[in-house]
Amino acid sequence: MDSCPVFQGLATSLAQYKRESNKDNQKEFEHQLDLTLTHSSNGRQLSAKSKSIILLNDVILCGLTNLIDKRFQPSTLIHKTLMILSYLILDRDILKHLCTRSLLVVKLARFLESSTGTVYQSSLLQTLKLLQMITYKLTVTCPNGCIEDILDFSVHTVVSECSAEYRIASLAIISNLSYTNVSVQAYLKGLSSASALNRVLIANMKDESLAVLILSLSILSSLWLEEDLGMKIFNGKNIEQTFQLIFKLTCQSPDKMEDSRIVIRSCVDLFCSITQTIRIQTALVEYELLPKYLQSICKLFSIADANRASLLLELLLSICKMERPTELLVRIVLYETDSSSVFLDIIAWIGQPLQSNQTATFLAIDLLRVLFEIDPGPSSVISHLSPALSKQLSIGVNCLRAEQNQETQGSLYLTKLIKLLHLTSTVCKHSLQLQPISESISDQLLLELYTFILSTTQSLFSIHNERENELINRKSSAIQLLLVTVKILATLKDSKRMCQEAYNSILEDPRLLPYLSYAITHSDRRETLLSLELLRDALQRPNFHISNFGNILATSSHNQKELIQQSTPQVNDVTDTARKRHNPLKLDSNSVEDSIERMRSGLSIADMRNTDIIDIYEYKLSTLETKVNQIEALQETKSLSLQQSERLGAQLRCKLADSESECQNLSNALTQIQNKLLKEERKVKCLTERENELSFDNDSLKREIISLQELEVKCIQIAAEVADKSEVCDRLKANLKRECSVARNLQEDNESLEVTIQTLKSQQERLFEQNKDTEIEKQKYKQILLERDNYVKELEVNVTQQSTKISQIERQLEEIIAERDSLAKQIANAQKSKESLMERANELQSEKIKLNSELQIEREGQKLTKAKLEKMQQLAAMIHDLSGTSGIPNTSNFLSKATTN
Repeated sequence: MDSCPVFQGLATSLAQYKRESNKDNQKEFEHQLDLTLTHSSNGRQLSAKSKSIILLNDVILCGLTNLIDKRFQPSTLIHKTLMILSYLILDRDILKHLCTRSLLVVKLARFLESSTGTVYQSSLLQTLKLLQMITYKLTVTCPNGCIEDILDFSVHTVVSECSAEYRIASLAIISNLSYTNVSVQAYLKGLSSASALNRVLIANMKDESLAVLILSLSILSSLWLEEDLGMKIFNGKNIEQTFQLIFKLTCQSPDKMEDSRIVIRSCVDLFCSITQTIRIQTALVEYELLPKYLQSICKLFSIADANRASLLLELLLSICKMERPTELLVRIVLYETDSSSVFLDIIAWIGQPLQSNQTATFLAIDLLRVLFEIDPGPSSVISHLSPALSKQLSIGVNCLRAEQNQETQGSLYLTKLIKLLHLTSTVCKHSLQLQPISESISDQLLLELYTFILSTTQSLFSIHNERENELINRKSSAIQLLLVTVKILATLKDSKRMCQEAYNSILEDPRLLPYLSYAITHSDRRETLLSLELLRDALQRPNFHISNFGNILATSSHNQKELIQQSTPQVNDVTDTARKRHNPLKLDSNSVEDSIERMRSGLSIADMRNTDIIDIYEYKLSTLETKVNQIEALQETKSLSLQQSERLGAQLRCKLADSESECQNLSNALTQIQNKLLKEERKVKCLTERENELSFDNDSLKREIISLQELEVKCIQIAAEVADKSEVCDRLKANLKRECSVARNLQEDNESLEVTIQTLKSQQERLFEQNKDTEIEKQKYKQILLERDNYVKELEVNVTQQSTKISQIERQLEEIIAERDSLAKQIANAQKSKESLMERANELQSEKIKLNSELQIEREGQKLTKAKLEKMQQLAAMIHDLSGTSGIPNTSNFLSKATTN
């Protein structure tokens, strides 16, 4: 069901009831009120069309607020009116309209004073709840002390024994008005019932209602945090209990507690107010359970609704004002693998529709921007973020194209795009994340965004609307979006060639010139600095139209001067029109002045309409004084900005004149640089030749080291062979001793010779077996030699690999030119090691000579053994001649084989 016909019918019935308040019109009006209430009870939000109907038609808002102020209205009618107003003020624009033009707070304050003890007593609770919703995070300014009357009524309700609902609503009003409002805090401290209020607030800490407890703590923190009472309440022991209470209530499910919305909202406000002092910030840093509660809060994003998610994000943003808790939050959100869903949940809140999740979406973007300003995070996180950012940018552009005719939706999407682009520029500041951002966000998307924003800014600058403030805000947001888009291209130009070309083409675009001049002359300091940075890059481009830019800047500054001069004498005219607009009784100024003189003289005025006129007149005078002061300040700032723009124009013209001389200087500088480059190339050639010589020396040293290593291996092999030969000689000596004993026995007795011959035969057989074993061992040794050859080949492969590594090291040596002195020291050390190795080689040669001498001695010993063996053969031959040749074998072959073995 569309809400437009409902509000149109409400406007017509209200107009009829105002003209003639009979029973029929009253019934029709009550019927329309019931229809509106049933529509609002469904939880549907106002559409843009119905919102424009309500704001443009003053009959609805002014008529509803006048019904509250009028006497002798039916109580049911006023109660329904208050319920409809509580539904309408959920929209911030309607709330501002009601507070500024319709003076809703003034009329609610009067209703509170006049309705106590009357038939309107039942509507008091709804009035207090309406004031609670109005005063939450909205600076309310009212004439004639209406705020003081509301505070007095609320304090009286808190101090007196009333029901829990009245106490909660009154405590919420006091907490909302005293939150960061010094004048309200001073008024509450100066009340005669201030001590009674403090006693009640301290006693409320033992109350069973959580809403009463949290609201009392928030009021005490606003009033007495930095004084003695606050030091006693929020000391070292109690502050940890306060943190525990806040975090537990924030993490608790809303279904398990009463007034959950007020409790969680008050917990977040209390935390944000107490953490502004350094004493409590240090206590929070030292709080041990903070990581646990932060993890539990971050896990709530997946199950929280829009209101709770916005409160949780606001709490995390207040924590980000401190350094150590912010680093802890960065580790939880960006680095921990278990809580990676937290990051994805925050990204999901960024992608929610703006109509129902505006606050949560904007706060999620701000939180990520704060976290990425501190730490860029790992590459796994940015891989999740970059597609989401590019997707959100494309969605935002499409939504802005579809909703650009509707002012409310268009402005929301425009602010979301600005925040997303600021987040992208923050991520692009880190060099580690430039590559994934440039890969995920296509340059075609940024070019489409730039062209679309350029067309929207052109259309906005061509419109002349009656509401100049909204038009100026839209222009400034469009300029900001344009500048941030170009800035992102400037950051991505080094990592992507297409972005470099797109950025250069944008800087040379003549359509960008008027918006750069507008940003320099009409914007704030941040946008002015950003536009000057872009102008600095644009001046380096050869095709930049610098003369056109100077002319455009001069004309824009001249127009700005004329606008400032025309705005000063029109202050009185504006006040007259404002006075006529807020004067529904159409009285002359003479009657107003007469009533003022009567009030000053002390005469009583019976007509209440005159008091309303006087109140409005005084309020308008106060607002006009503030506006005059603001206009004077604006004149000073605009004059300074115009002077700066004129200076910039003069500087640009001077740069045009100096460009030719600079070109000549640059050409001379180029020739000098070329000569220097030739000299440097010669030096580089000399250095390369020196490095080649050093590399050749290194190669020769490496070859000598390899040869020495081979000599060591040969010496080890020779030593092993000598040891084997010494063992063989020992065996031969033992055999000779045995044979000598056998020869002596042969000389003594022939019979013993036969025995010895038999033993010799057996020995001969054993020797044959040993020869077979030796042949087998020879084959084994051959296999071992083959394995060693394979091992040598593997070593050669390793040597080739090491040679490749050495070549790589040599390339590194070629690159490191600055460490030549250290290389020279290393070469000197290498020469010393070479000398030591030569000494070692000489020692090895001397050892080799000694080994050769020992071998000669052993050979001489072998010759002696051969001579002895020959003597034994002669003895055997003599024995053979004596005994005969019949049963005696030929031992000469055996002895010759023994000698050879």
